[in-house]
Amino acid sequence: MIRGLWTIVSVLAVANLLAIGGFAGWLVATDRLNAERFREIRQTLVETAQAEQTRLEQEARQAELEAQQAEEERRALIPPLTAADRLRNNAIAEEVDRQRLERLSREVRDLRRTIDRERQQLDERVAEFEEEKAVFERMRSQIREIEGQDQFKKAVTHLQSQRPDTARDILQALIDQGEVDQAVAYLNAMGDRQAAKIIGAFEDPAVAADLLERLRTRGTETRAP
Repeated sequence: MIRGLWTIVSVLAVANLLAIGGFAGWLVATDRLNAERFREIRQTLVETAQAEQTRLEQEARQAELEAQQAEEERRALIPPLTAADRLRNNAIAEEVDRQRLERLSREVRDLRRTIDRERQQLDERVAEFEEEKAVFERMRSQIREIEGQDQFKKAVTHLQSQRPDTARDILQALIDQGEVDQAVAYLNAMGDRQAAKIIGAFEDPAVAADLLERLRTRGTETRAP
């Protein structure tokens, strides 16, 4: 019986060996297995996981050392800067700094000129405003002086006694002579109803509208620009 068991075991071993050999032959025949791959498989099966990790770390360190050595050799091949090269580089850097400072100085000068020009324009506008204000005050003073005179009051009374179209012609004559302010002063001294009738008698709507606007703004102070 023992001999029968041995025979069975032997037959199974031979069968497994033939199967493994056939599988290996198939891998080789289909170019799935060669000597290099066989060594890799053998290395994988022989080497433990810890040993593989250690080997990979050593290979990484070796590659890094080789890269550093190659970089040092490359730098060694670069000739050092001569004194002339260093002087030239310094001169270039100084020129760049000089141009930068010159550009900044130019921008500052341009900004100062702009500020001075705007300040001058502002001073001119203030001077013009003060002059216009002085002219306006003189005109108002003259108007107040004229309106306070007895002769002016008599002229207003006489003008109010005329028919609206007659008074209109008188005022139109003053306007044609450039005495628009005088005509407005007469209208301003009249009663509202009489002044409205005279203004309504003007055939030119533009003239009537101008007189109304002057009456509306009469006595107001000049406004700042």
